[in-house]
Amino acid sequence: MRACISALDNALRITSLDIALRITASDIALRINASDIALRINASDIALRINASDIALRITALDIALRITASDIALRINASDIALWINASDIALRINASDIALRITALADNLKILRQGSK
Repeated sequence: MRACISALDNALRITSLDIALRITASDIALRINASDIALRINASDIALRINASDIALRITALDIALRITASDIALRINASDIALWINASDIALRINASDIALRITALADNLKILRQGSK
């Protein structure tokens, strides 16, 4: 009877040891899984930060491009304004030259009249 109880006791100890090992193995597996999930979340967070940084760089590049375009437009407007001034100046010179020509013609006519009157 003692041998039977002892064998039963040994069997229970082996079973409880086996259960304890299985619980420990399960706990280790859960910890590894939790660690893996944490690494994935961290990797996802890093990817989101890189993406946010990339978006910020693109926005900055777009802002720079818009500033360059605005500067280019301002230069074109300025060049157009200068061209208008040059054109206006050219027109003024032509009007002035025309006025001088008319005065010379008038003087010549007056000289003819004076010459005819003195004859």
